[in-house]
Amino acid sequence: MIFLLTAGYGVACYKWGDWRRWRDFYGTILYVIIGDLTYQFVFSDYRLWIYTGFLGHTYTALIIAFLVFPPAVILYLRRFPSGFFKRALYITVWAFVNTLIEKFACMTNGLRYENGWSILSSFILFVIAFFLIWLHYKKPLLTWLLSLICGIACTIIFAIPSLL
Repeated sequence: MIFLLTAGYGVACYKWGDWRRWRDFYGTILYVIIGDLTYQFVFSDYRLWIYTGFLGHTYTALIIAFLVFPPAVILYLRRFPSGFFKRALYITVWAFVNTLIEKFACMTNGLRYENGWSILSSFILFVIAFFLIWLHYKKPLLTWLLSLICGIACTIIFAIPSLL
């Protein structure tokens, strides 16, 4: 599953992405990677989701962080629309598609939810994440502050024992 995901995003980005502008997206790509690796560290003893494929959680998380997220961010930001309703629809479609990918990963035993996490939690996270990705591209400092607030809220909502 992880290899299909990596190849799929790579091919899509090669075909439809704007690699010439990768420097424009570089800071936001790093923001996404840092955010994910922060989750991996902070929630290491109380995961909300676990990659259960043959590579195990850690290696799968690293592959996703470094090989899936960069082309995904380039694809996502390249065609980001203007106008509130178009943006809301764009974010929702990206969240829905990524939720479907995650659902497939669960059905094929590549991913398992734990500690109160669910497919609905993932969809909500994707909506927030895709909004924050766009916002980071436009206003990085504000996004870091909002990300910190979201992270604290997540530790409270899911009662992360090591942090409370």
